[in-house]
Amino acid sequence: MAEVRLGSRRWDGYFKDLINGSVKIYGDVLRPAVSSGCPSYPPCSQYMIDAVTERGFPLGLIIGLERLLHEYGEMHSGTVITTPDGPRIYDPLENNTFWWSSLHID
Repeated sequence: MAEVRLGSRRWDGYFKDLINGSVKIYGDVLRPAVSSGCPSYPPCSQYMIDAVTERGFPLGLIIGLERLLHEYGEMHSGTVITTPDGPRIYDPLENNTFWWSSLHID
């Protein structure tokens, strides 16, 4: 019987699909009913999808959740841009992954 590791490509792909599907359902169905929207650009849902797609399941999920935790601070000190949906705080993925690179986790 083969050993199943969380970091294996098969499981990583499974969890990526699970997270991305869950985030899309939230963004399309639940968010309009429970929230006025993400104050950041890219939106929180897209940010989570990008993080999981680029960094894999465990690390991408941590990066996406970390963004949700620091979002309030960004509202007071971040760069404001104008989007078709109004003013948003510019907070791209590459601005929030610099410290992961120094840990040599990838």
